[in-house]
Amino acid sequence: MRGIGASILVLAYCLANGGAAQVKNSTKEKEPEFKGRTLSQWVEQLKSGGAYERQEAVLALHELGPGAVPALAEALLKEKEVVNVRIWAAWGLRLNGPAAKAAVPQLKAALQDDFYGVSIEAAKALWVISKDKTAIPSVLKYLKSKDAGIRWFAAEHLGWFGPSAKEAVPALLEALKDMGVVEMKMTDKGKIVGGGEIRSVKAAAGKALKRIDPEAAKKAGVK
Repeated sequence: MRGIGASILVLAYCLANGGAAQVKNSTKEKEPEFKGRTLSQWVEQLKSGGAYERQEAVLALHELGPGAVPALAEALLKEKEVVNVRIWAAWGLRLNGPAAKAAVPQLKAALQDDFYGVSIEAAKALWVISKDKTAIPSVLKYLKSKDAGIRWFAAEHLGWFGPSAKEAVPALLEALKDMGVVEMKMTDKGKIVGGGEIRSVKAAAGKALKRIDPEAAKKAGVK
């Protein structure tokens, strides 16, 4: 029964039960959608799709708000095949800010990920979500890597923390002596399709210093 008749029935039911009964909305809350697909559909694709489909799904979840946090947190730890899925899961959690606080345990665990890119993205997410004090040292440790590319990546991301990363200043000053370089290469589905741009650890360290401690950078002669 609809309309006025239905309203009278609900009112009569409430009065018959001493006003204790509450009227519940029988309409389910609509799921958020992206590109015509619901949150549940994207989550299912993330769990059971192929490598390409899982990457597509994790990026779609970035657009669907806090409801996607549990799926992103699960992917961060359970995805073993495609590193991009773990990186983008951490990134998606960061986009939710404090609303992703429930994912802090997974993000802390991801600081120990075998791939430095996942660990660093997890650290950034932790910082945005909860200002966790372990975030900055988790990035800083990579300045000691034997791989110049990893040292460059760490320096680049330390600058992202800005003045909050003052503890990194001594290591960044030391990194100004680092002559390591990395060649940036463009890939498509795992194949190198371009590159040649050279980035130096020294330059990245100088840029980070300027963002974290401009006075220390000035004294060190960083321009």
